[in-house]
Amino acid sequence: MFKRFSLITPVLLLAACGATSSSNPEMFSFFASERGIKGSYNLATYSQAHVRARVAGLACKSGKLASYSETNKDGIVSFDSACVGPQSYEESTAFTVNDVQKTGHITTSMDGQLIQKKL
Repeated sequence: MFKRFSLITPVLLLAACGATSSSNPEMFSFFASERGIKGSYNLATYSQAHVRARVAGLACKSGKLASYSETNKDGIVSFDSACVGPQSYEESTAFTVNDVQKTGHITTSMDGQLIQKKL
């Protein structure tokens, strides 16, 4: 039961954070799982180069992305990407980043326990 909860919780967190890009333009969020990395950011605050670098540095063990694509709808950019090699975390992981105020956190499951780590 807990394992199921731990995998669902980051998805719910990302869903809650998905609106963050429009309601708080200083934040961006993404979700990394075995299916890849998906997220969004506000184009008024962040550039593609900045987001790509942060996603690669936080989510990929290699620090490099194998692929990256995005779509822009009214200044909110949604992106899909994948790491070169394995991701930094074995479990599905939600990231919320605010590089303007230098805050953020990572929410993941480690050894069956849900944890939140400040950036």
